[in-house]
Amino acid sequence: MVGTVTSQGQLTIPASFRALLGLVPPAKVEMELLDDGFIVRPKSDFWSLGGSLKSSVSLSDVDLRKARVAFGENLAKRGTKNH
Repeated sequence: MVGTVTSQGQLTIPASFRALLGLVPPAKVEMELLDDGFIVRPKSDFWSLGGSLKSSVSLSDVDLRKARVAFGENLAKRGTKNH
């Protein structure tokens, strides 16, 4: 299979490969350099796990943003108490 490297250094991965590997934007990949080329592998990260666990809890984007802010504020307060 042939891919294309753009003038900006971006590599186009053929749609058939992306489908087989389950790569959906925005996806992260790991690259390993070999003597005669390189290997590209899907990289799982925390955010790519979204929707993989079933839950009866449903939050809107606004609710989720509020929860993240509250979590960050609480974490910051805890950090100052320990010092």
